[in-house]
Amino acid sequence: MNKVVFCQASTDLIRPDNPCLDYYRQMYPKNDGYHMGEHFMEVPTWIAVISGMLPDEHYEKSLHVITDVQETIKYFHEQDEMTIVMFSVLEVNKRIVQEVIKDIPQAVMCGGYVHPDEVSDYAIWCDEVTDLIKYLPHVQVDAPPNYNLFKGWMKSIPRITLSEGCLHNCAFCTISRELHEYTYDQVYAQAMSFQGLEFELVYVNDKTYGQANNNLWLNSLFSVIREYNPAFQGFIVQTTVPMASMMLEAWIDMEVIRYIEVGVEVVDTEYLKRMRKPYNLKQLNKLMNKIRQYDIGFIPNIIFGLPDHDYKSTLYWLWWNADQISFINPYVLCQYEESKGQMFEGGGVNDTNENVVDKSWLSAEDINRTDYAMKQAFYMTGGE
Repeated sequence: MNKVVFCQASTDLIRPDNPCLDYYRQMYPKNDGYHMGEHFMEVPTWIAVISGMLPDEHYEKSLHVITDVQETIKYFHEQDEMTIVMFSVLEVNKRIVQEVIKDIPQAVMCGGYVHPDEVSDYAIWCDEVTDLIKYLPHVQVDAPPNYNLFKGWMKSIPRITLSEGCLHNCAFCTISRELHEYTYDQVYAQAMSFQGLEFELVYVNDKTYGQANNNLWLNSLFSVIREYNPAFQGFIVQTTVPMASMMLEAWIDMEVIRYIEVGVEVVDTEYLKRMRKPYNLKQLNKLMNKIRQYDIGFIPNIIFGLPDHDYKSTLYWLWWNADQISFINPYVLCQYEESKGQMFEGGGVNDTNENVVDKSWLSAEDINRTDYAMKQAFYMTGGE
């Protein structure tokens, strides 16, 4: 029997001083169906995906939550050295992963969204989860996710994917512009894999919901999930301003979508053009007038960390529409090598860390304005 340990760093370790985390903890209990676990904002999907690919009859699988790096290192020195340890490495957790993997005796496998050189001295790197077949026996690349490691110990919001990719070309985005739609059998298998989890909402992981032709499958999937989970309320979708404005009435008629996340980012014509966002302010106002007519949750994504910007127009928009906003998803602008367009000259150590405001393109005055604007945005939308 092969032993595999999936490692996930606790949110409190990754974001110890991030005000966004406190805001979410204040807002989630105010919105039906939202739950934040003790260690994760949501179930780490990568673990469920890989766990599904490793058959139970051939693998003994466990989960280790990193709350203290030294305690984790001590833990692995007490475990079987033949165990395989897996990490998903992001900019926000790479320092934690690097510190752990250089000092444990087990074989380590990593994938994620950093350059492989960040961990290659101590780990095998997989560009795709399907690369596992090169290194491990009995891998089933087409198997559905397996959430058994999370059953019975946390309320969650699992994710379901109808399609991958996005047809838009936003400058800060790293998502492929090729749209790949999943088959119904693949999506159905995902829906069935949530059995045993405690949840009321499911997040649709499509980057722009509505682009793929299979978007109306949510009606059928709602019935599938509701049959084994009577507490299930419906779906959260993320999309663009034009798509939401065009499809809102149809989505309302479906009666299965409870919240709509929309990439507003910033209410400023100049910055919208620089970001190559696929909407204008007239379209945004049209959407908000429609939203007011329906009982549906509305969650705008808002980007902070913009140079020479005072956020006044965005803050005014948030104040004016506060009665329609469930909460905001706040982001600090990052630039990656894979971004579709570079908005500013970068190269700073924090430029790819979404938990840090101190970016190389921001002056001290910019940072102070950003901190103030975030606090105001949280307060205007129900935070403390």
